[in-house]
Order: sequence, then structure tokens, then C-alpha cells
Amino acid sequence: MKIKDLEIFLDLLKSKSPTQTAERFSISQPNVSIVVKRLEKLAGFPLFERIGKKLVPTSRALFLGGMWLEVVQGYYASLESLERTDSQEITGELSIVATHTISEYFLPKIVFEFAKTHRKVRLKLQVAHFKECFEQIKKGAVDLALVEGDISSQYASTEGLVSEILHTDSLIVASNDFILASRTRDIKDLLDKMWILREYGSGQREQFVGALAKLGVEIPIFIELRCV
Repeated sequence: MKIKDLEIFLDLLKSKSPTQTAERFSISQPNVSIVVKRLEKLAGFPLFERIGKKLVPTSRALFLGGMWLEVVQGYYASLESLERTDSQEITGELSIVATHTISEYFLPKIVFEFAKTHRKVRLKLQVAHFKECFEQIKKGAVDLALVEGDISSQYASTEGLVSEILHTDSLIVASNDFILASRTRDIKDLLDKMWILREYGSGQREQFVGALAKLGVEIPIFIELRCV
């Protein structure tokens, strides 16, 4: 049963003229007859009697008309309700945990723009290590975790998480040694330099060290940062 069929039927109850109803719905008169036959087949009994050029609704048709009018009105009322819901301002609380680099360089502008648009949403932002971010999202303590690193689809599925790559980044090693910085260097050319690495547990560090491991390269760590 289609809503349009019901609308045509209800209009026909008032007009009692297939021609007038066809004109109002911009369809042919035979199409009106098809709709009536379809509804009569569904109902299991005749809905109209033809008297001259007019269709006279049966008592059963009038009974169905009252109920189907409520169906049509309810349908359009539900659409209006959805439109009002879509236009309503979002409210509530959004809890986010992010790694240090993302929270310092990536999130501020996004959070500011979100807060301007959705003034009734209370934002809670935590800064944590890569592994702590995972623990928070797995426990359900936060709604969203933003981390640096690869998360396999298998791991996400096992933990009941939804993972999405927001951005793919590249690593650039900068130096104040103008000779060293004069051209692109292979990582193996930098193994005799003094390396300062992020703290253990950092997602960036794990990504970097993991990529080097695939190349069979191990860098000498001169200083390792630690968060207190």
C-alpha cells in the first residue's frame, strides 16, 4: 500500500469524480481506476459503485476512509517531526581523549569551530598516551579517541571499536646543520647522529621505530623524553 494511493482514494471520496481526482494528481483517469482496483483487491470488497458519471463510495469505503485519513495525516506529521528534529540544536556531552601531538596541534581549531556551532554541547578533552587512549575508549569512559598509529581492522573488530583514518602524515627530520639539510638523506646516513626520541608509549614513537624495524634499522638514542 502506497501513501499516494491512499491520498488518491481519499480525494476520490470527496470528489466522486475520477476525472477531477486525476487532474489534481496530474495522472490519467485510467490510473485512478487502477489505484481503486488495487485497494479493492487489498480490502477484499468493492469500495465504489458507479452511478452515471460519478463514483459513490460504499459504507465500507467511508469506514476505511476515516482510518486511512489518520494514516496519511500521521505519515506527514512524522516527516514534519523529523525535519524539526534535524533543525534542533545538538545538546549533550562529548568526551574525547587524544594523544599529545593531536591535542596540541590538530584539535584546538576543530574544537573551537565545533563549540561555536554547537554551543549546547559540553566538550571534555583528555590528553593521554597512545595506550591509555585505547584503554579509555575500550572501557567506554570516552566517546572518541584520536591517536597516531595504525589500528588493524581485525583488532578494532575484536575490541568492538570503529576505526577510521583521518589523515596520513609523513616524517620530516629537521636539522640546523646546513650541510646535513642541504639535500634529502637516507635514514642510514643519519645513524651516527644523536637522536632525541619521544617518551616510551608514544604513538608517534611506536610508528617511527616500527617503520625502522621493517627496514632493519636501529637508531642510537641519545636522549629519551619522559612525561612526569
